Amino acid sequence: MIHDFVNTFEERQAVKVRAVPIGSSRRARHLVGMVATGAMVLGVVGSLTFCLLIRSGLKELAAMQETKIELMKKQQTLYAERKVLMSGERIEAAAAEIGLHVPGKGQVRRI
Repeated sequence: MIHDFVNTFEERQAVKVRAVPIGSSRRARHLVGMVATGAMVLGVVGSLTFCLLIRSGLKELAAMQETKIELMKKQQTLYAERKVLMSGERIEAAAAEIGLHVPGKGQVRRI
């Protein structure tokens, strides 16, 4: 058997909910608010400082990249000069200027 209770509860009870403070005082709420505000301000200041440090580091990195490119160009120039100075013709010309000559077959001894 199934009972039909639809018409039984026609009068509704009025339930009143009253807000009851949990025992926190006004001073404690102000303290919590101040701590939360301070934490937010510190967070914003910290993130801005971090952003400035990152920007500064990126500028230094870009400057170092430019310096690296300049040094690589100078290194390539010095390698080219070295190759010219170490060429056989250049060494023979420098030796001829100071009076040296290539030894003959009978002048070379190997031990």
